[in-house]
Amino acid sequence: MNQIHLKTSIKIVLALIFSSTSFVNAAIYYSRASGNWNSTATWSTTAYGGAAAATTPGTGAGDVVLISGYTITVTASPVNAIGSIVVTQSNNTGNDTKLLLNTSGITLRCNTFTVNDNNLGDDIDIEVAQGTLQVNGNAVFVRTTSNNQNENLRLYIRNTGRMNVTGNLSYSLNRAQNNQSAGNEIQIEDAGRLDVTGNFTVTVGNTNGNSSRFDLVMNNSAILNVGGNASFTVSNSDDGDDLHIDINGGAFSVTGTLTGPNTHRRWLSQNFPPGKKKKGVGKKKISPPLFFFSYLSRFSPPPGSCIFF
Repeated sequence: MNQIHLKTSIKIVLALIFSSTSFVNAAIYYSRASGNWNSTATWSTTAYGGAAAATTPGTGAGDVVLISGYTITVTASPVNAIGSIVVTQSNNTGNDTKLLLNTSGITLRCNTFTVNDNNLGDDIDIEVAQGTLQVNGNAVFVRTTSNNQNENLRLYIRNTGRMNVTGNLSYSLNRAQNNQSAGNEIQIEDAGRLDVTGNFTVTVGNTNGNSSRFDLVMNNSAILNVGGNASFTVSNSDDGDDLHIDINGGAFSVTGTLTGPNTHRRWLSQNFPPGKKKKGVGKKKISPPLFFFSYLSRFSPPPGSCIFF
């Protein structure tokens, strides 16, 4: 009996050792120049703009990737999944930050994906034109207090690009400046596709009574699938805070519950197809007012609803 327990204990210890050392060779990579992901000249393991790295992210498992102030283009699939990708606007002032996937058949895999606007007057764009951005965890987009409110924080999925998120996707917009013309949006068009296994959450708010605006735009044959709940929230009562939903084509489906803002906010559904019926799962019908987001205090299509335009 003791031998059995000893063997079991050894197996447990070995499992813990292997699990704790699985990312022992992981490195931290900083963007140092605009270029291709698989070029060592694009990366540094010391600092933003530091000396060129000897390897590229994904050479080892669980690498950490920090992108700021440059355009990084993914042209080939990294060998290993990235531990975390963090995209910010905290470096190289005067230059936009962009992560671009534009090669068919490639896959960029990571465990977490975070985009954070850090108060510089430059754009942040995540563009998936071809290939797949695979997030095996949560994807988080945050725009906080900004002195440069006219810049973009955009997720743009187009052509045949695809983004898969196995956890939750959240977009939080909370700026303290009086201008809502910034490109704070998720835009899906052509045959682009966004699949979220967990919850899809958008929060718009402001700290000083000025305006913030978020746009969800879908064109052509775009697809947005949410396996959990989808919620759109305005966090305060300021009349300048807007959620704009502009669905011109494609399909937006939610397996769980779809809920709107808990305050009296403007919801715009431009190009609403007059007289067209919405079809739900099991031949359920969703009446047009429930998806015509015009000055609604709440809307909650039934769980399992699938909305087509």
